Amino acid sequence: MHSPSLPPDIFEEVIRHLRFEHLSLSACSLVCRTWVYPARRHLFYSLQVPEARSDLLQFLSTTPEVSQHIKELRLGHDNPLVKSRHRLNPSSLRRLLQCLPSLRSLSINAGFWEPSMTNDIPSEALPLNFPLLHSLSLTRVIIGGGTYGGIFGIRYSLLRLLALFPSLKQVHLLHTWVGDDSHLAQVSNEGLSSLDLALEKLVIHSQQSPGSLLNFFQVTRCFREIHQLDISCPEAGLVQPLHDFLIEAGSRITNLRLDLTCAVHWVMAENVRFDEVDLSPCSSLKTLHLCLGLGEQAGWHDVWYWNAVAHILTTATTSIQSLVFEVSVHHRSQNLKTFKAIDWMRVDDVISRFSTLKNFVIHIQTDPTENQGQVHSEELKEAFRARFPSVPSEIFH
Repeated sequence: MHSPSLPPDIFEEVIRHLRFEHLSLSACSLVCRTWVYPARRHLFYSLQVPEARSDLLQFLSTTPEVSQHIKELRLGHDNPLVKSRHRLNPSSLRRLLQCLPSLRSLSINAGFWEPSMTNDIPSEALPLNFPLLHSLSLTRVIIGGGTYGGIFGIRYSLLRLLALFPSLKQVHLLHTWVGDDSHLAQVSNEGLSSLDLALEKLVIHSQQSPGSLLNFFQVTRCFREIHQLDISCPEAGLVQPLHDFLIEAGSRITNLRLDLTCAVHWVMAENVRFDEVDLSPCSSLKTLHLCLGLGEQAGWHDVWYWNAVAHILTTATTSIQSLVFEVSVHHRSQNLKTFKAIDWMRVDDVISRFSTLKNFVIHIQTDPTENQGQVHSEELKEAFRARFPSVPSEIFH
């Protein structure tokens, strides 16, 4: 059979319907040649491999009719049981990327690769540019340094790395260390100062070093726009770099997701407090999403924590349209008692300042192993609702 008996529009609708049914698509492509090309678009859209194996490289280099359809590449894995079996070869990485001319999304998770100097990626191991790549995700990677433990490194400065991908829209850095990019004057001489990225989403989670975060924020001067910033603050020392970054780039951020669930662990640590975070430079902010903790510690600790949240809210622009509280709850007997002791009136007064608020959303995150988790969650949500009388019921979700 050489052509489908279905009209073209219905044929395309069937293809879309079967895009996640790989066995069905494969069967159709074996029966009818006309199904081969559209089926490949979905069958080979995403590729996930633990390493750049030679047999895989051989296959991709000799079958461009397959490799041209690969849009997503996920390299690495999250399985600690295979830690000693895989490592990254720089030349293999370069060959792999060169085999994928249509690549849109690249994700590298180096968390469980074998510690080895072969994990250290020299600059010549990456292609000169990748104009079509829109999304870059790096997990447990050292940028601008060498290997350390099980983490692999890229001997590029972050600025040089980003310059390889001029069409980037999303950048995710998870447990990733960023080396010093203070030599920006030298970089400019290399012709990289023209890097002008308009990011839709920037995610920075679990940065263990204030210096690493500061180094990253230096590079963001090249980001013309950051539509959404998603950042966690697990360490007290990260508050000052974040504060300085918001002064520098806050006016370019329209959506901010700030994860403060771990901040409760370092209250008063080294006299650094997260209520020093100032959102006033974020003059274009439309959506503020705060990830918060309740019941991590006892008594006054939670009271201080939520008063600090109120303080952060006082610094936000009054033109916010959407406010989201994502609350992580640990089920302890004192939770509701502590909850009632918090000065909610202050938080409510702050929220009443947002005259353009259209959505106020409460998400309660509970322990799924807790038998009474759902009941507890609903009880807390009702308690939240009762403590924000200034919020109109029609925008409360």
